[in-house]
Amino acid sequence: MENRVLVYLDTLKICAGSKVTGEICANCNPCLLVLKLSGKEKVQVRSLNNHRETKKVQLFKHVEKIIDIQERSKAVFPFSYKLPSSAPATFHFSKVDQNGSLIDAIVVYKIQALLLQGETVVATDYKFLTVYRMPSGRCKVPSLSFAHTISSCLSWNFVMELDRLSSEDCYRNIAEFKFRCIDWPENFRILEIILRTIYNITIQLPNDFIYKNSFVICETRSTNNETQMELHSETLGRFGDNHGTNDSKLISSEFTFEGIVRASFCCKTWEIKGELPFHVNPVDVKTPKFSSTFENLKAFPIINIILKSNFDAGEEFPSG
Repeated sequence: MENRVLVYLDTLKICAGSKVTGEICANCNPCLLVLKLSGKEKVQVRSLNNHRETKKVQLFKHVEKIIDIQERSKAVFPFSYKLPSSAPATFHFSKVDQNGSLIDAIVVYKIQALLLQGETVVATDYKFLTVYRMPSGRCKVPSLSFAHTISSCLSWNFVMELDRLSSEDCYRNIAEFKFRCIDWPENFRILEIILRTIYNITIQLPNDFIYKNSFVICETRSTNNETQMELHSETLGRFGDNHGTNDSKLISSEFTFEGIVRASFCCKTWEIKGELPFHVNPVDVKTPKFSSTFENLKAFPIINIILKSNFDAGEEFPSG
């Protein structure tokens, strides 16, 4: 009988701090069944002459010897495992810097099953897991009112409102914003309005340098004295497969909606600026789910496996 193993996950997308659940399906001769769960972040810099430097952080790693199968068998093993609540989101950023070096930064989560005969791997299967984070307190604000005092002697404020639309749907890769100017005197003339979505990223490089950059993802301008505008911005897919909001040991990134008003008042040109941070979750990693069905699962009983992670005891990451 050919040795075969499959990993089936109930979902490929999960929030940090939740439990991963699924099944391992084994169709094999006598083997040792092993399950590995790991999370890591990695930054690699590749120069023009193809020299590579790499920096890694192991977020967690759990290796479980499930069972030593003594006879030819077909079996299903359900399992569960709790992720740390502070696990950073799945992430991929790729960009050439000003020196021509390629910077790759990833956060990846992998679940792998192996069948071992002695030290030899005779069958394996794995799935990549998409981990997302709930928005931080700074990014939960749905709207922002920004007041700018034009003149203390006039005691008058210009108010600019920035609103995130469709904020309840955190999986969309289109960010929608609404901009309004309110409460200004008759002799206040709007010259130009600029709306932008900006992506800011900071990466700790292997050589202890820091890569820091900002990208304008989308921009729209108006010069016809409009006081209410909307901006629809595609936030993902510009710099890698899966860049989003992140805050880990090597990678920090955030998205910001920016509104700028240039106006004429009291014989002077003013520039008034407001910012609204917003949260972007990763899109699904592209690994298929497989059916856990093998024919004639009679030779071995179903055994439920609850993998006891250190995180169940309240620890964020295992020591060591």
